[in-house]
Amino acid sequence: MPAARAGGSGGSNGAPARSRVATGGVQCEKEDVDDASTRPDFRLDVQGLRAIAIVLVVGYHAGFERVFQAFGFSVFGGGYVGVDAFFVVSGFLITRVLLRELRTTGSLSLSKFYRRRARRLLPLSIITLVFTLLTAFIALPAFEWHILAKDAAGSALFLANANYAIQTTDYLAGDAVRSPFLHFWSLSLEEQFYLVWPAIILVGRRRPWGILSLAVGIAAASLIVSIWMTSSGSPWAFFGLNSRAWELSAGALLAVLEQRLRWAPQFASVLRAVGLALLLGAVTFFTESTPFPGPAALVPVVGTALFIAAGPSALLSRRPFQFVGGLSYSWYLTHWPCLVLAGPLLDFPNNSPLWVRVGAVAVSFGAAWLLHSFVEARALQSSLLLRPRPAMALAVGGMVAVGVVAGPALVVAGKRSHADDVKTPDGARFDRVANVKSCSQDFYDTEATACVLGDPSVSTTVALVGDSHAEHLVPAFEKLAGERHWRLLVFTKSACLPFAAPRYLPRLRRAYAECDAWRDNVVARIYVEHVSFVFLTSALSTANSVLDSAGNLATPEMLPSIWSRGIYETIKSLPISTIAYYIEDIPTPSTDVPVCLADHVDGRACAILRPNPRAAPFAAALVAGMAEAGREGAFVVSLSSAVCPKFPCSVRDDDGVIRFRDGNHMTATYAARLAPALTAALGLPDP
Repeated sequence: MPAARAGGSGGSNGAPARSRVATGGVQCEKEDVDDASTRPDFRLDVQGLRAIAIVLVVGYHAGFERVFQAFGFSVFGGGYVGVDAFFVVSGFLITRVLLRELRTTGSLSLSKFYRRRARRLLPLSIITLVFTLLTAFIALPAFEWHILAKDAAGSALFLANANYAIQTTDYLAGDAVRSPFLHFWSLSLEEQFYLVWPAIILVGRRRPWGILSLAVGIAAASLIVSIWMTSSGSPWAFFGLNSRAWELSAGALLAVLEQRLRWAPQFASVLRAVGLALLLGAVTFFTESTPFPGPAALVPVVGTALFIAAGPSALLSRRPFQFVGGLSYSWYLTHWPCLVLAGPLLDFPNNSPLWVRVGAVAVSFGAAWLLHSFVEARALQSSLLLRPRPAMALAVGGMVAVGVVAGPALVVAGKRSHADDVKTPDGARFDRVANVKSCSQDFYDTEATACVLGDPSVSTTVALVGDSHAEHLVPAFEKLAGERHWRLLVFTKSACLPFAAPRYLPRLRRAYAECDAWRDNVVARIYVEHVSFVFLTSALSTANSVLDSAGNLATPEMLPSIWSRGIYETIKSLPISTIAYYIEDIPTPSTDVPVCLADHVDGRACAILRPNPRAAPFAAALVAGMAEAGREGAFVVSLSSAVCPKFPCSVRDDDGVIRFRDGNHMTATYAARLAPALTAALGLPDP
């Protein structure tokens, strides 16, 4: 990321600062080189390359792609590859500094290297973390504070990438990603790489071509891991150092080979043009559904490497590129918090309009200039921060500052997270089903693990099967099981359809094969358990992203036939003695309800305005599929009239209980209240 500049940045116009000299788009302290004019590797174009990369990242994060899509073309669809360009640039420049010190002194001072990194990164990152945390506490509801504090702490410790991987965060999910600290993942990953890379150089210097061999080995191994993990859909593929180290190593290889890379001017121009074409081509043709990083990341990485390998570029050495490139680190730090928090601050909790996003980008750029001018530039001129004790004090003080801000919020959030009043946004957020956690399968599980509820000693066994919308109905089914003395088996799997239709899962960016395997295993369990009734249900949104026979995402016109065929195959696969019900999805709001209610106490702005337009075609397709299966014991039922007898309908029950804990899942308290309506919809006689 921009943070990986070796040494620092000079004035905003690219001119060398008085106490530093510009070298290759990176300002190096006088201790690194005496006179920039004698340097043969003076390269402002790399600073200009940073300008391109940061504009791509900011444009992508701001969602400017939507504007261009309205005119039928793409500009920022793959703008996230700007991060990969930063990785290559970082590996190149940092390795250059290390090799220069090795040539000059015959060794490396790891202590001095890390002090330089602290001086480079910490002043701006600490200020950004503290101000972002304070602003987030104002902009976002209190029930999100504990998550904010945890994300800030992970960022302060340069463990943000691990934090988001553990949370299975989808970086490419756009507006669904709410953490204002998400962008720290790349800074964390870089610093983890630089914890070990200088030591690797020290080991490699003992043999001819040792550093080169180690860099090639690391790059090859990491690329293989990246391809494998991307194909499996693991979040560590995107956030993990083991799957990203090859990109930094690619830049390091350029630095090792730099003195040997000499091209004819015409060939260098071709290399440079091809490199930029690859980078910008990835930006144009990649989308959020592109499996990434994996082999796709080769395109922007190779493109960036070719551009650097070609040698200095006069175009990117010009003043506008230098100005933006000089602000790249500070702008990277400020742009994402501004984009995430601008909407909530201006009462747009979801999908901020274009003018808000443009304003957030402008504000972030102004903040970046101020931070660069009054903090970054002055910190880089400070020889005091290169001394061991001040550097350590800066690091420890930064963590303490974040802790002082985050600590009280954690205490408050901890108390609120146990709120039991489901009439408040805080209470609604945490009012979820608690007794099915062990059987809720994640994206990678295929085993048909069931939670057993109700009366385990009786002979009548029923099964509830589906995704998280089956899970949020558990309180209602649990009441039915208690009343009717059922043994209730709950089978749920994230984002998985309970009928036979192959699904494309955006999070994995591939077909959801684990869902198909899990569903087959559930059917096998239904035979073994002698299930009398099986209740299938899922979110309607889950059914909208299915694949056709060719493995392509189905068009809206194709969906009904796929749905119908899928339920037909599932009903036919069930035991003939099992009665099957498909429970239609309930109407859901278009906003995160607790967040909306935190801003709008009366709740009218949060109401469910209309039914899902695909609800009727979906129900009709289910009825047709069941009829084709020729099973008398197969029914489609609905709870929609119980939830929304007329539109618009309130997200609160008559006595003020909030019905939803987020944008589409019911609170456990409200779901339990649907038991009578569920009994009536199923046509069950009185117990």
